Amino acid sequence: MTSKIDRMTVKTDPGDEEKIKVIQQTVAKHIDLDMILKKIGAEKVSAGGRR
Repeated sequence: MTSKIDRMTVKTDPGDEEKIKVIQQTVAKHIDLDMILKKIGAEKVSAGGRR
């Protein structure tokens, strides 16, 4: 059975390097940031994640 997540909060500290990598991979795999940015009229994100 698969469930849908409507909201999630992930707490990280600057030293949580492994957790940050997992978050970045999860976002890259499941969220179309370019589409979201286009919809809100923002700039495209570069490969490094910074504008």
